[in-house]
Amino acid sequence: DAATTRETLGGVHSDDEVFYSEEIMWEQVHAIRTIIGYRDALHPILADELKAICIFIGVEPPVSLEDASDIMQIGEMLKFLKWVIGVK
Repeated sequence: DAATTRETLGGVHSDDEVFYSEEIMWEQVHAIRTIIGYRDALHPILADELKAICIFIGVEPPVSLEDASDIMQIGEMLKFLKWVIGVK
């Protein structure tokens, strides 16, 4: 519904949730890597990179990240990681 969905800051806003494009997610991953001091080689797949970050900070990666093609699951994991490290 066009009335409830609008683009905001590179993402799509719908009913108080923001889902970012893969490009925006990569930008956020780079920021997270900097914040936590993670310097290992960058993984080419976003889900694999998030798994590696989880392991680095001591959080077990969720099984839901097994499906690297589900951008919604990846977005949720990214939001969770941001919450864990205290970033909005």
